Amino acid sequence: MIFVIALSSPQAYFFTLLDDGAGGKVCTVRASLLRGYTKSFWSVWTWTTEMLLFGAVPTSCLILNMRVIYAVSKDKVLHKPPSPQTPQTSHPNVLLR
Repeated sequence: MIFVIALSSPQAYFFTLLDDGAGGKVCTVRASLLRGYTKSFWSVWTWTTEMLLFGAVPTSCLILNMRVIYAVSKDKVLHKPPSPQTPQTSHPNVLLR
């Protein structure tokens, strides 16, 4: 929660309300933050946070899921057939029929 608030708090500074000329307001990025185009603070902040949230987070989830699948596939209990002395329904990894 703190991470999300810290990551999104600069957005309150980036945007401002301006008159649209028709008596209404329009929300836009401050002109002072757009100086420098792709090297402006706003552009760098936006690209960095979007790459973090839409690139690094899904990639780390994919890697963690692959590690879980690998660990489960190496588990000996899943591949061990039930012993003949016990009924099949008592084994926790056998589906009930």
